[in-house]
Amino acid sequence: MDDLVDDSAFSFGAPTLLETYQHHRKLLEAELAESQRSLLAARKRIAALVCRTDDLALERDRLRTELARVQGAR
Repeated sequence: MDDLVDDSAFSFGAPTLLETYQHHRKLLEAELAESQRSLLAARKRIAALVCRTDDLALERDRLRTELARVQGAR
């Protein structure tokens, strides 16, 4: 009956507390690096949107001025 239990996974032993902490640290470092990459990409997209918004506001103001000029010429 004892041969029905597969305990071969335990032949390598359990990680020490230090090994567990080191592994967890590596996972956190990878997550932090990914977060930093995502944040940088988001900042670039935000900067591009701000520039685009400024361009559109200038175009809007130009068109309003032109419209006022055309309406005043009637």
